[in-house]
Amino acid sequence: MTNRERVKAILHFENYDKMPVVQFGFWNETLEKWHAEGHITKEETHWWDGSPADRTISDKLGFDFNWGACHGINSGLFPAFDREV
Repeated sequence: MTNRERVKAILHFENYDKMPVVQFGFWNETLEKWHAEGHITKEETHWWDGSPADRTISDKLGFDFNWGACHGINSGLFPAFDREV
């Protein structure tokens, strides 16, 4: 199964082959600590969703994918409330 197939199966209460390990991003302070400990390079501390460093760090740490870079995140209500004063 692909990651997309796994997520769809899980969200639809269907069978799946394994639970995906997903990351939602990293704090800058954590990236700096990992660099100081030798886990990632200095270049990889300059991270953003979907960047080459995003995939490299995910691979090093064993994540299957970054939820925000792959699926997008809508942080607003849908449908939104009508604005009233």
